[in-house]
Amino acid sequence: MLVILNRYKLLFAIVFMLILAAVIWFMISARSSRIPSNGVFVMKMAEGGDSPCSRL
Repeated sequence: MLVILNRYKLLFAIVFMLILAAVIWFMISARSSRIPSNGVFVMKMAEGGDSPCSRL
C-alpha cells in the first residue's frame, strides 16, 4: 500500500488541491448568492413610501 502511495504521491496531491479548490469555490459562491437558502424573500421598499411600517 505504501508503495502505491509513494508512486502516485504527486497525482494525489493534485487531486486533493482540485477538490479543495472546488469546495472553497462552492462555499464562496453559495455565500454571495442573492437568493436566501431558507426560502425567505424580503422585498426592498423605497424609503418614505407607502410601506405598512411607515403608517404606524
